Amino acid sequence: MAALNCSITRLNHEADAQRCARLMAGSEPWLTLDRTYEACLAIIQDPTREVYLLKTESDIAGFLIVCMTGAFVGYIQTICIDPVRRGQGLGTRLVEFAERRILAESPNIFLCVSSFNPDARRLYERLGYRVIGELRDYLVQGHSEILLRKTSGPLSGFRPRASEVGYPIGDGVPPGLRVGSGMREARLRPEFADLYPTLTPGQWEPAARVAEVVLARLLLLEISEAPLHDRVLNEEHFEFRGETPDGAPRPTRSGVADEGDA
Repeated sequence: MAALNCSITRLNHEADAQRCARLMAGSEPWLTLDRTYEACLAIIQDPTREVYLLKTESDIAGFLIVCMTGAFVGYIQTICIDPVRRGQGLGTRLVEFAERRILAESPNIFLCVSSFNPDARRLYERLGYRVIGELRDYLVQGHSEILLRKTSGPLSGFRPRASEVGYPIGDGVPPGLRVGSGMREARLRPEFADLYPTLTPGQWEPAARVAEVVLARLLLLEISEAPLHDRVLNEEHFEFRGETPDGAPRPTRSGVADEGDA
């Protein structure tokens, strides 16, 4: 069925949530990920998520889950299309809908794809997404979870605009979620090295790069429902020097991280 014969609406009914959970648990990549019906239903019913249905005149052809809260906004958590309807452009339609929703509040769109799902990765890369992080052997032995990002520009200077899908727009970026600019640098404190295996402790690096690495890890941890925090770079874990996000110079503090966020 062509995508034009479908509509996208917000999930409102328990029966639809159960239908989506059955669809998710019974298809790839969730079969390989060993997601049960109960686990899928819990994800769909998470009150912090926005769930949208792709419906035909008679049934649900797929659905979308978007995260717009927490330490980051703009994470496409799930795109699920009924296997019998794949290859008809429906996945692209859901991605484009998600992008309009997210870009109303944030310039960045994130999503993850499993390394054993090359068709989905090709679709996302064709739509302009680029790889920014990878966790090997994270959910399934021998496979990676790959984080991709598509952006309309930096967080600095971004202004939320009126929602194109009819839902209220918040402040755009949660308090503290800023990526450093200019000469702002950060380094990981050695005592927290085990929390950030992809960073070198004690080494000064551009705060923007460190924040991107940490954000990639936070987004990947979200798959396992790990707790997230408002700041990308925890001031107990990192030291800072150079410019603050607003461009004001600030010296490094001895033994205490600077106030403000990278």
